[in-house]
Amino acid sequence: MNDYHLFVDASGDDGLKFEKGSSSCFVASNLIVKTEDIKFNKSILAEIKRLMGAKAKDEVKYHNLRRLDTPHG
Repeated sequence: MNDYHLFVDASGDDGLKFEKGSSSCFVASNLIVKTEDIKFNKSILAEIKRLMGAKAKDEVKYHNLRRLDTPHG
């Protein structure tokens, strides 16, 4: 039997303040991985962050992405 980890992330406002400047949607995503694969997956995430010019502690967000074909020092 395998052990698994569940990672969950949410974005948007989970309240009902749609007319008061809140986002109009809420998204929850999850990722289930085998425990034995976590180290490998973290190394892939570190490479993605390196390629996008982010620091190791930075979150990966769409607005932080740079085009990968552009020099990013």
